[in-house]
Amino acid sequence: MKYFMLLIFLPYSLVACANQDINCSNAVNTQQMRICAEENLNQLNTEVKELESKIMLALIDYSGEEHSNQFITLQKKWTNFVELQCINVRGLYGRGSLAGVSYINCKNKYLRDRVKDLSLTYNEVIADK
Repeated sequence: MKYFMLLIFLPYSLVACANQDINCSNAVNTQQMRICAEENLNQLNTEVKELESKIMLALIDYSGEEHSNQFITLQKKWTNFVELQCINVRGLYGRGSLAGVSYINCKNKYLRDRVKDLSLTYNEVIADK
């Protein structure tokens, strides 16, 4: 039974060890590309959330809750658009191994653009937040 359990969990531990040695600027297989894309996605999500928080505080300070609620609605609509757009991009790859990576990269592209847009648009009012 010990050997059976070892055989079951060995591949997972090898993958976990392999994840630590990935050079994302030179990812060579789909698994590495996906791991790197997910790391980038997590970082971009964090940046967007931080910007959203700063913008919300600024909107409440300068114009009250009405505008902050409008901003929340805007962000939800933008998030829904990105989700649907990236699902369509993933669909271009069918069941291929790059379908998941293309989906994540699509989200990364839109999040990178959103960070830039939010930063430029609200730069002056969030600088002190």
